[in-house]
Order: sequence, then structure tokens, then C-alpha cells
Amino acid sequence: MSDDNNTEDDRRERRLERDRINARERRKRRKLLVQDLETNVSRLSMENVNLKTQNNMLYQELCQLNQEVSKLRQICSMIYGVSQIDNGVTVSLTDLFSNLRKNNSRYLIFCLRPLREMLVEK
Repeated sequence: MSDDNNTEDDRRERRLERDRINARERRKRRKLLVQDLETNVSRLSMENVNLKTQNNMLYQELCQLNQEVSKLRQICSMIYGVSQIDNGVTVSLTDLFSNLRKNNSRYLIFCLRPLREMLVEK
């Protein structure tokens, strides 16, 4: 009977030791998982901030370009004597500058010269 108790006690001790080892390994794995998740959260938060900043800059650039387009449409409508230049109308730079010269619009030619140089470079 005492041998049976010893073997049962030994089995119980071995099982408890295995359970302790398994619990320790589970805690380690959970700790590594939490650390990995925290790292991902930090990285994604920084990426989110960068993307929001980039989005804001692009939005500001878009607003600025829309203002420039609006100004250029006004200038084109003054040159061509139409009330509005819409997206369907295409005006070549040659036509634009020859019309400016005909109307003797030196100021407008001066203002549009950087635009002409920029467009010719492309």
C-alpha cells in the first residue's frame, strides 16, 4: 500500500511540475505576444500620424492648386473675352501668348511667363 501511495504521490508531483512548467511557458508566450502587440500599436500609431500629416500637406497643396487654376481661368477669360473657361476648353500656350501680344497685355505676359516656362519644361 505504501508503494501505491508513493507512486501516486510521484505521479502527482510529476503532473504538478509539468503543470507549473506549462504555466510558466504560457506566461512567457503571452508576455511575448503582448510585447509584439504593443510594438505593432506603436508602429501603426506613428504611421497613422505620418499619413495624417502627409494627407494634410496634400490637401493644402490641392487647395493652393485649385486657387491657381481659378486665377488662370480668370486670366484666360479676360484674354479671350469669355465669361468662363470650363474644363472642356483647351487653350494652347501659343494661342494664349499671341492673344496677349495682340492685346498688348505686357503685365499678363510677365505674370504668365513662369507658367509658360514651367509647362515647356514638362
